[in-house]
Amino acid sequence: MNQNLPQELDRESLNQLSKEELVEIIIEQSKVIRKLQKIIYELQQEIERLKVSRDLDSSNSSKPPSGDIHKKSENKKVPPQEESNQPKKKPGGQPGHQGKTRKGFGRVDRYEILRPTECACCGQKAFAHTAVKVKKQSVAQLVERPIEIVEYQRHTCQCECCAHQWWYFLENPEVPPDNNQAERSLRLAVTKRKVSGGSRSMERFQHTANLLTVVQTCRRQGRSVIDFFAQALIAGSNNYQSSPSLLPQY
Repeated sequence: MNQNLPQELDRESLNQLSKEELVEIIIEQSKVIRKLQKIIYELQQEIERLKVSRDLDSSNSSKPPSGDIHKKSENKKVPPQEESNQPKKKPGGQPGHQGKTRKGFGRVDRYEILRPTECACCGQKAFAHTAVKVKKQSVAQLVERPIEIVEYQRHTCQCECCAHQWWYFLENPEVPPDNNQAERSLRLAVTKRKVSGGSRSMERFQHTANLLTVVQTCRRQGRSVIDFFAQALIAGSNNYQSSPSLLPQY
């Protein structure tokens, strides 16, 4: 379009234009109008699509139930005045609700006593005769009768050697009652894993765990880590020399 034309066209300025200039103005304006009509049409289509999508949920479409959470949050909330008049319900079963629990089999054909065979703390196999706790579980299994009801009674016993070491710190003040020291000892391994991204195989993982165990054990005993590794390498190359031990010397 001619750049000499005024920005605002009134009747007087249009009368001064030639026929060719008027035609050019009309053509340019028609192009703009067509672009605006296209934009308006696309906006109307998008509005209709959003209206349809707003009313869809997991009950009337293939949308997953997770999308219903946002829709529920947009529901109209109860005004504070109306909400205050309604009594608040406690969680769980309401008064008058008949509860449902699983019923047993009604009989037990055989009992199986499951007692611990080895202490998880010290590895000994001597346990007190009286169980500290008995956990019962009934299992129905197919046999010739054809069904036999077996009740397994899992006994939790106290080790006669270490007593499961729960209250060991009461008689030994040097033993802390918590595991804070163990958590601090693991911090070196956790930091290394975050930096390096972990090991590529279980074999390398075990090697790293062994090395870090030696490092932390030597630190706790006040020993030199370099000297320990040097003695271990010398013992590995010399079959007649014993390997150094991490057990404390009393």
